[in-house]
Amino acid sequence: MKKLITDKQSVLIIAVATAVLSFAYILGGLAYITVSDTSYTAAQDLSTASVWITLCAVIGYLANLGNLSFDALVKKDWRLLGELGGMTVAFFIMAIGLLVSALNVSGIAGDSTTTAVGIGLLSLVLLYKAADLSIEAQQSGQASQDAKLWLTAFLGILLFSIGYGISFSGSSSAVADGVLSFLGFALLGGAVANAYKTGKFSSVITLYVIRGIGFLAGASLLAAIAQGIEFSSSASLTGFKVAGALPAFLLALGFGILAYATWSLLESKKSLTTNYTYTPELPKSTEE
Repeated sequence: MKKLITDKQSVLIIAVATAVLSFAYILGGLAYITVSDTSYTAAQDLSTASVWITLCAVIGYLANLGNLSFDALVKKDWRLLGELGGMTVAFFIMAIGLLVSALNVSGIAGDSTTTAVGIGLLSLVLLYKAADLSIEAQQSGQASQDAKLWLTAFLGILLFSIGYGISFSGSSSAVADGVLSFLGFALLGGAVANAYKTGKFSSVITLYVIRGIGFLAGASLLAAIAQGIEFSSSASLTGFKVAGALPAFLLALGFGILAYATWSLLESKKSLTTNYTYTPELPKSTEE
């Protein structure tokens, strides 16, 4: 799994794809703002563009994972192949779900369900990682703190996948989606914060990751509150715009911070190789 953040090409792709994902949520927020009583055309176009751009970001993640999986296959690193291969399949399923949403194929029910299944499969990969580390620790007679962190991340992604799956089922489910997503991101952020506290990821870059996930959690909680107010009897068009746009912009900010953190990781790797110059020692004189 470390291959994702140690390979320079992988880090670059993740940074670009996450930035693209941030831009997609900006368009999603603008889609809510442009809604009016007379026309939904601009909002619909922006919303469709947001889904297509999100699909492009997921394809970027998918291509990166596929490349790393193939490299693990060539090197016959079966453990790494199992982890990366599972993630590749998960993002492939997400891409199919997003493609259905982008094409707006009304004949296929539950566009979000397919994407949610992919996210759920991704959580199972994290569970596999936690179980693998736990078994390895038990064989050595030690407790595995890493396994607990991966298990926490698994629970976080699993809650997010459940929320995403029910997000388009109705008004009450939209509120439930926000709450479940908030809990999921909170668990994920807690796992990263614990890793930073224990020194496993002590870089300043980790702090940006924590902040980015914090904004994602905050956006999800705000979405739950806003949706609860919006679906009340006193709902208005302005309330609808705020309820949709503000969480979307916060999500864009969160993913933007994560993109910046990933780019900073790439720059730190470059500095390790480009800023080092070798100066040979001069031969010592034999004269006193």
